[in-house]
Amino acid sequence: MRKSVLFAAVLLASSPLVAKADDTAPNANDTYDENQNPGQGASGMENSLYTPTMTLERIHAINLEEIDAGNLALHNGSHTIRSYAQKLVKDHEKADSMVKGTAKAQKLTLRAPDQVTWPAGVAEDMAQDKQMMDQLKSLKGQEFDKQFLSMMVEGHTKALEFLGQAKAQVQDPTVVKLIGQLTPTLEQHKQMAQQLLDKENAARVQGRR
Repeated sequence: MRKSVLFAAVLLASSPLVAKADDTAPNANDTYDENQNPGQGASGMENSLYTPTMTLERIHAINLEEIDAGNLALHNGSHTIRSYAQKLVKDHEKADSMVKGTAKAQKLTLRAPDQVTWPAGVAEDMAQDKQMMDQLKSLKGQEFDKQFLSMMVEGHTKALEFLGQAKAQVQDPTVVKLIGQLTPTLEQHKQMAQQLLDKENAARVQGRR
């Protein structure tokens, strides 16, 4: 009897069914795929900035900032920068319409900028931009022009850096195409602001203003 029990145990241990069960058991060496739970892990928040939704939300936020700045320039700036301010508003309104259209086509929901949990670096930049906008509201004429144009050069430089990084990292070809369409306009805005700022500085040196 004892020999029969031992023989049965040996057969059971070598059974294909038992081997299959062992093969499917969790392996302690298995690694966790961060893509299964995006936004988690040490670099999750940074990487999440380049998802299609977050990329579009960041561009949306940039557009709103530039539209607000342009409208403020139309009221507080001198005649020297009003043409530029009008172009700024018009171009960023068009850009934002394109962003919303892309989001709709991709079935993505865009949140208002103050409803998004931004990565630390982006949140700091946006806080600084708001502080600069608050300072601009107290300026008029030529003093406004100088600060506004400096802000436009710096702001568009940062925006172009973001678009370049997003284009390289975002996985959605439709969003990549949109970035390619928007980039030349932002480059033009930056160039125009720099040219106006250079003229402003030259005029001050020569004592004409």
